[in-house]
Amino acid sequence: MADSRGEHAAPERVVALERELLDSACRADADRVCALLAEDFTEIGKSGRPRTRAEVIAALRDDPAVDDVIVGEMRVETVADGVVVVRYTTGGAPAAYRTSWWRETDSGWRCWFHQATPAASSPSAGAASSPSAGAASSPSAGAASSESAAIGAVEEPTTQHDVEAALGRLGVTPGSIVVVHCSLSRLGWVVGGAPAVVAALGAAVGAAGTTVMPAQTGASDPSHWQAPPVPAAWWPTIRNNWPPYDPASTPFRGMGAVAECLARLPESVYSGHPAVGFVARGPRAAELMQPHRLEAGLGDDSPLGRLYAAGADIVLLGVGHDNNTSLHPAELRALGDAAPMIDDGVPLVVDGRRQWVEYRHVDYDEDDFPALATAYVAAGGSLASTSLGAGQAQRVPMRELIDFGTEWIAAQRA
Repeated sequence: MADSRGEHAAPERVVALERELLDSACRADADRVCALLAEDFTEIGKSGRPRTRAEVIAALRDDPAVDDVIVGEMRVETVADGVVVVRYTTGGAPAAYRTSWWRETDSGWRCWFHQATPAASSPSAGAASSPSAGAASSPSAGAASSESAAIGAVEEPTTQHDVEAALGRLGVTPGSIVVVHCSLSRLGWVVGGAPAVVAALGAAVGAAGTTVMPAQTGASDPSHWQAPPVPAAWWPTIRNNWPPYDPASTPFRGMGAVAECLARLPESVYSGHPAVGFVARGPRAAELMQPHRLEAGLGDDSPLGRLYAAGADIVLLGVGHDNNTSLHPAELRALGDAAPMIDDGVPLVVDGRRQWVEYRHVDYDEDDFPALATAYVAAGGSLASTSLGAGQAQRVPMRELIDFGTEWIAAQRA
């Protein structure tokens, strides 16, 4: 077998190795399988019983065939330096949702965990739904499909206790200040949904702790919209008619159900920024959230700057550092006056009247945040990680990551 080491093409290499493990010729060769599996490899199959590497190799020796398997598109995510997760479906008989974790060793990439969950129905490989697919793209059908995927991604449901336990393993303790970025759908099927996660966060930090989440609305000048864009002829109409920002009624955009749930609690405090705001709950919520001037954005004069000074931790639940809004202060510090600027606008109530208010802010760029986080871990930075449902949870000290990120961005974007 070829050497499984690789640097720049790690995800592609891991996909090739994952497909090799699905090949009957490989599965019949104990030496080839042994070379691909880590010594501490564990598999949780359709029965729900964990199996060791030796048990898996013995089982494959007896029955190496993968009958009528249709392999769907493999989705790859680099979750830490030298750690890659592969998710995909297999159709035919049997049909299953599959997740494999790979880590890079001195001898190359090795699979150390695999989980296969029976699918309720046989998924078709490579199938992609279209927005024009009629009833299949309706909100109710989409929600049902998403929930079915969440159910199929785990052997058993995730509970509030599971979330609390994961936060404890990460080192979140009573009195902590945490900035949380969360994707509920990536945690599998959570009993009670978003309220259970919010309750778990509250229990983890305790009465003396404070939970903070981004509360971005997507409010911006329509000339900047890209996903999707709108015709230029519409721009004046949008600017003149968009309802003004109101923290009590303006919805979030792309923040997820957990942030929306936290914001509904009567004791939660908004930072008040109409575009890139935050919401917090806890005894220090007000002092951390306000003020949040329009021009402050995501810099040191925003809630992020005060969270940095307070020694907050960043907690990622089911998401990676590409969703880590808390890294933007590093970007602004590193670039300084050289940071690219953008002219923007939002609808606000000024002196009792609705107005379209124009302002300038940094043209934020988070594309290199995953690479930044990888470099941080490689340099010995503190990062705790644990499994949670169908996903991963991470905790990293905000101050340590931003200090490292400031120097890293200054060097990388020079």
